[in-house]
Amino acid sequence: MKPLKKSVSWELSRWLKSKKLKTLCCLGEHGHIAIATNDIHRAITYLKMKGISLLPETAKEKDGKLKAIYLDQEVSGFAIHLLQK
Repeated sequence: MKPLKKSVSWELSRWLKSKKLKTLCCLGEHGHIAIATNDIHRAITYLKMKGISLLPETAKEKDGKLKAIYLDQEVSGFAIHLLQK
């Protein structure tokens, strides 16, 4: 199977953003890095105290509990997200 051409991939990404359909698969130019934490809410509070914001539209819940959320910043093209252990 051939990979998508960069222009096709870029167009798809632009279309998704225009439709406000930010999905987890499209964040990070080079991929994503998960940071597993014992207490995701405590980690969020700590990051907010340090001036780091999150992307609420990326929050994923399971059984009414927050399981993952992306930071609003990338590092060298990698999206970063917190993951509840």
